[in-house]
Amino acid sequence: MSTVTPQQRATYPGAIPARLRKLDRSKRLLNLLSRITPRRAASEGSLRRIGVLLQWGIGDAVLALPLLEGLAQSFSGASIEPIGKPWLAELFADEKWLGRTHQLVPPWTAYRGKYRIWTQPWRRFRAELSAIRNIRFDLLIGVRLDPRETVQLRLLSAGRSAGTLACGGAGWITDPLPMTPEDYYFRYRAEYNTMALKALTGREGCPRPRLQVGERLRESAIQKLRAAGYEGGPIVAIHNGAGSPVREWRPDGYAELLDAARKLVKFVVVIDDGAAPAGPRVSIPDSIPSMVWKSGLGELKGLLSISQVLLCCDSGIMHIGAACGARVVAIFGAGSPEIFFPRGGRHELVKVDPMPCRPCMDDCIYPSPICIDRIAAPAVHASLLRALAASSPDSAARSR
Repeated sequence: MSTVTPQQRATYPGAIPARLRKLDRSKRLLNLLSRITPRRAASEGSLRRIGVLLQWGIGDAVLALPLLEGLAQSFSGASIEPIGKPWLAELFADEKWLGRTHQLVPPWTAYRGKYRIWTQPWRRFRAELSAIRNIRFDLLIGVRLDPRETVQLRLLSAGRSAGTLACGGAGWITDPLPMTPEDYYFRYRAEYNTMALKALTGREGCPRPRLQVGERLRESAIQKLRAAGYEGGPIVAIHNGAGSPVREWRPDGYAELLDAARKLVKFVVVIDDGAAPAGPRVSIPDSIPSMVWKSGLGELKGLLSISQVLLCCDSGIMHIGAACGARVVAIFGAGSPEIFFPRGGRHELVKVDPMPCRPCMDDCIYPSPICIDRIAAPAVHASLLRALAASSPDSAARSR
């Protein structure tokens, strides 16, 4: 494995160099603490309960599917148990490998007020942590490049723990994973998870996540659309943003490009994820039948499995759409396409280049986010037309 010099790291784009400097400081501290409080690995035995920390966004959870599925295939009979936010159970409800889920929501996954330790989210986190400490895992896995996750690997009860030594805490990790900070910040995240899978099992995983969608969910979505006036033809689902201004395209842009593509688009579904109290800020031409979609993740999977195209910004819903079979037209602003843009050759990426401050971790250095404000409607329109033209007859038939 090649060594990356400090000079090379300094040339990395966006906020990555600053993140790596903070990581190096945390690594030294956790290595010291772990020497004082080491974890002793349990004797080798069968793995009956495997916990996987998935505490951040929906996209991170979807991109962990290669690891989760591969663990189930490698350790038949083991219960694969994601640990994180309450929606994990609904997101993975149709997956055959799922054992159970556990709620453990760190307050630092919020956008603001991360370290106000006297607030209700911290009280809830301490209660959840206390409850889950009563459960003993045979193997506990944390693949995120995050020292806070490494600390949780030590606090929870497990016979063995797997994590990246780049975060520090070497005395707490019984099964070191080989991924480097460069892997984390420059590899497609699903591929990064296949690296963890191979280190743990020797198995090669497929870095194209797929979510299982039951026929009941598909039929329910079709009926919901028909009740709103859908009469057949290509469905375009739209989701604008991920709750952050630097990840939302201008609302009026959708009306402009949909009006230009109205001969191909027969029905538009605007997804309301509840992030904005006033609802999604997306303008749709009156000439195109449309509806606003509100549902849980289960019903949303049904919708995206029958949609020909998902037009969206970088978000967790983008990953659900790609994993459910929709063609994705993704508008990227602050996020890193190298890490998060869906693979497979069937999706369209729209972004502004060059943009050396990308990724910025949502901390814009300009008065307004030029990375997304400068994306013009004609560029998105061209990508939308290509995606609609490439939609197969079989894909259209799913929505009839």
